[in-house]
Amino acid sequence: MSSLKILACGSVNGKVSSFYERISKVNEKNGPFDMVLVVGSFFAAQAAGNEDWIDPEHRKSLKIPNIPIYLLGPSSEGQERFYQPIDGKSDETMESGFAISENATYLGKKGFLTSSSGLRIAYLSGKYSSKSSSSTFNDQDIQKIIEQHSSSSSPIDVLITSQAPKEFENYLEFVPPEMKQVSENEGSTLISKLALNLKPRYHFAGAEYFVERRPYRNHRVLQESNRPVTRLFCVANVDNTKKQKWLYAFNMAPSSSMDRKELTKQPDGTTENPYLLLSEKEEKQPTEVGANQFFYATDYNPHEQRPSSDRKRKRDNQNEQGRYYERRDNRNQPTNNQATDQSIKCWFCLASPDVEKHLIISIGDFCYLALPKGGLVPEHCLIIPIEHHRSFIECSDKNDLVEEVGKFKKALESYFASKGEFPVFFERNYRSYHFQIQVIPIPNEKAGTLTETILRLTEQKGLKLKKIPSEMDLSDLISPGATYFYMESNKADLKVFTNIRTKNSDGSRVDSEFSLQLGRELLAHSDVLDMLDRSDWKTCVLDKEGEKELTQNFKQHFKPHDFTI
Repeated sequence: MSSLKILACGSVNGKVSSFYERISKVNEKNGPFDMVLVVGSFFAAQAAGNEDWIDPEHRKSLKIPNIPIYLLGPSSEGQERFYQPIDGKSDETMESGFAISENATYLGKKGFLTSSSGLRIAYLSGKYSSKSSSSTFNDQDIQKIIEQHSSSSSPIDVLITSQAPKEFENYLEFVPPEMKQVSENEGSTLISKLALNLKPRYHFAGAEYFVERRPYRNHRVLQESNRPVTRLFCVANVDNTKKQKWLYAFNMAPSSSMDRKELTKQPDGTTENPYLLLSEKEEKQPTEVGANQFFYATDYNPHEQRPSSDRKRKRDNQNEQGRYYERRDNRNQPTNNQATDQSIKCWFCLASPDVEKHLIISIGDFCYLALPKGGLVPEHCLIIPIEHHRSFIECSDKNDLVEEVGKFKKALESYFASKGEFPVFFERNYRSYHFQIQVIPIPNEKAGTLTETILRLTEQKGLKLKKIPSEMDLSDLISPGATYFYMESNKADLKVFTNIRTKNSDGSRVDSEFSLQLGRELLAHSDVLDMLDRSDWKTCVLDKEGEKELTQNFKQHFKPHDFTI
């Protein structure tokens, strides 16, 4: 089938004459177009702003384009009264939609439309509110759309929403100020959730500025089959004073008529899905600092915000201070004097006043080595980035940090080899805020059987660990923002991971909770270190003097292998 020609327009806000005139000219010059999608309110909130429609003389002079026009609903309570069915039928509601004039149809508050050509359109009217109404939506409305879509195998060609998504700028090297403005001040996390679940090929949203985002993918590389990418556009209001683009023309064929290879083609410049990071935040729990098994405090609040700072770290001694700020991803750093990000209070950032520095063994330029609270064995240690990074995978493009993590691993391998042991490294990116690579030494005689033992024990727990080919890294299999558990050891030829599934396909949470202490439990097992009585770190915590002594002993013996000295 040949492509459809479609126009997407921002909120008309009662400027119907300008809207009709421009549509007619574009259709005459570049058409014929198959449809127009209005991604915002058609009417203004006050009668004075709707003279083109409610004044009989003005209405009579309107030149209605000969194109089907599909409208979203009101975005404020004042706009609701102007949405009236053309035939005045009382059984037609704001929920279900109706024709408001010749060739112009109000789609309804939310739902799906399949055109005669097979194009499948999902739509949601209004702005977010905790209470749902004709001009607002809430989380229940979003869930209903997602549930309705999950019962169908038909892909969504176009999603249109009155409100923009939030944090759609993730994974972009450069974020224009207008894009930041729309995301932070106009965006809704529920719209992001909707887009993440519906995976539309095109997403058009109403906004103050025109924004075009690079395509993003909707599958996990090497783990899922290719899916169509999503192209996001935020379209400004008709005749806006900022001279922002309010009409966008595009061509597309319905998914049902396309060859799968062409449909799932990944264009150059395609990024990761920006909402994966946002989705990950939903899994965060404020009480998990203790379970992270390092520093802990009962007053920890992950939602407490403080301004970030750019204090330059001076590496003079092991009490040095580091820059304390959080970037979601280095690719999202503000440019052109944009406002600095807010950082979450974190007990792992080296510059935090709450870091228990008596546990620190060695400090490099980008990460440091420290003992945990209640280690499984005396030389159980952690490799931790100095600055705030949520997972090692999200740092895969930070070459200096990745290189230094590798140096610490090699230094620890050398140190433990001198003691007839080898280190096992593991990381859990789930309900954690600042990544830590845990390191536990194992006697050499366990090297030959460790991989088999780990796979067997996890299978008994209902988990399936996947082996990673030697020529590949975890970053080749996992996308930034994904939840995962990873374990490796060169000596034992161990290199495995699993995705941590937190939700079922219907969006409900999984019945069984992933064990936050999985790595420790596996190595404490009777078939490995035989320390089942030390599986729970809370029962192994020493007093501060005991911790200081343990740290000093480790530091003294590790010194010949410490590359930072």
